[in-house]
Amino acid sequence: MPTPNSLGLARPAIDDLLRQAEAEINARLPGADSRLRWNNLSVIAAVLAGGLHEVYGYLDGIAEAVLPDRATGEVLERHAAWRGLLRKPATPAGGSVTVTGLSGAVVPAGARLLRGDRAEYSVEQATLIGSGGTGVVSVDALTLGALGNAAPGTELRFVSPVAGVAAAAAVGALGLGGGAEIESDESLRARLRARVQRAPHGGAAHDYIAWALEVPGVTRAWVRILPPCQVRVLFTMDESYPNGIPLPQDVANVQAYIEDRRPVTAMVIVKAPNPVPVNFVIQSLVPESNAAIPDVRVAIIAELKDMILRDGAPGQPLLVSHVREAISIAAGEWDHVPLSPPANIAIGPEQLPIFGSVTWV
Repeated sequence: MPTPNSLGLARPAIDDLLRQAEAEINARLPGADSRLRWNNLSVIAAVLAGGLHEVYGYLDGIAEAVLPDRATGEVLERHAAWRGLLRKPATPAGGSVTVTGLSGAVVPAGARLLRGDRAEYSVEQATLIGSGGTGVVSVDALTLGALGNAAPGTELRFVSPVAGVAAAAAVGALGLGGGAEIESDESLRARLRARVQRAPHGGAAHDYIAWALEVPGVTRAWVRILPPCQVRVLFTMDESYPNGIPLPQDVANVQAYIEDRRPVTAMVIVKAPNPVPVNFVIQSLVPESNAAIPDVRVAIIAELKDMILRDGAPGQPLLVSHVREAISIAAGEWDHVPLSPPANIAIGPEQLPIFGSVTWV
């Protein structure tokens, strides 16, 4: 039985349409049999069935695109744009790099720096090295996406020598952040759903979440209202960093973005959540991995990471019952004895649980 689409229309199988066409021909031409293999009527029936199947497919496509919960690609973008939302583009990482050299030496705009894994950066504007022998240059990654993000202290080296400047440089205290991939359909759909269900209110709590999520790379956000007028915004970038915790440069980017939109009476503080690694101890796993059984341990780790991503939130305890459930639903798992955590894990208002490790006993 074909599954109805979002408009309640079921697309028949092409074989059903062929049988229908053959029955119609036989009914309207007494004595004819369109089901004979070598027969012009069987060809006509096949052509009619194929054309009608394409028409049903076209209607199926319209049904999937007419509502935003099923639309994808450019059609979803049109739904979002109607509500004032645009897909977040891929962005390059950027930030400050500390260079050393002779006082008065100039790092020219466009100079290239290379990271150990071949990620490349370009100096935005010419910078003079000060009397202390150091200077701070602003750089942008030459490739879009999270690949260009770099932690504070990461070593970069000039591609071509610069007179009076040391070949090695170091990423500044804020790191190089802001690099993000283009927004996925599911992320855009979630923001569109939030916009429809929670309309902007000029500074309500959900407005700050929406503003944070508009910044490329931001995937989750939470807000705390502290009397009399302080607003604290915490966020993660789960697709940019392994644990989702943003760099100081990312925090500065989100702070600047919200500052341009907040009510004038609010004092906004944007922060990265303090990570709380959660370590698991599992005993007597059945079955253990072998050549004939898929890697159960890998499946369990994947389920635990998904559970933390799904349930983890500032101020919300991580429930041990959900931990046990995540282990039990892993593909191939039959039995286990959970040893740690033994109870719910308390999470502070500015903390966030992240996956730590699994010890197998």
